[in-house]
Amino acid sequence: MDENRIRKPVLAGHSMGSAIVLTIALDAPEKLSGFALLGAGARLRVSPMILEKALNPATFADAVALINEYSFSPDVPKDLLRLSTQNMMKTDPQTLLGDFLACDSFDVTDRVDSIQLPALILCGTLDVMTQPKYSEFLAEKMPGARLHLIKEAGHMLALEQPDVVGRLLKEFLESLPPLS
Repeated sequence: MDENRIRKPVLAGHSMGSAIVLTIALDAPEKLSGFALLGAGARLRVSPMILEKALNPATFADAVALINEYSFSPDVPKDLLRLSTQNMMKTDPQTLLGDFLACDSFDVTDRVDSIQLPALILCGTLDVMTQPKYSEFLAEKMPGARLHLIKEAGHMLALEQPDVVGRLLKEFLESLPPLS
């Protein structure tokens, strides 16, 4: 942001990206105008079954199947699920495992109450990966946060309900004061 002279942006992150955004909001709040979190939590525990299956290259496909099962609502279009599986299978197994281990070790539960920035928190009501209770915790702890639970959406809420997510992001951005 400094190198590109980006002044006080609004950052948005989904899942692991939300951990990155939360870290910036905690460590350098003066650099942001606000932020949006999708499928987020102050702690991002990963199912031990996912970690176990991702650890072994022989069960990598099983890990991908489990991740997709936990990431989408039960009524997700099969084409979207198939595309997600194809894309995830292209990921290096060690990279995927590293990402999930990083998520599993992320924990800022004791720090989020210090965040005073405007925040939008979006979570699918059917999110199994980061259940709504984690988004509710964030909203309770951060006085500038607005929480929206999106019906009939899982963890991949931006793919499952793009119009709703887009509208909420637009409304949030329009509600922020302009930079002086």
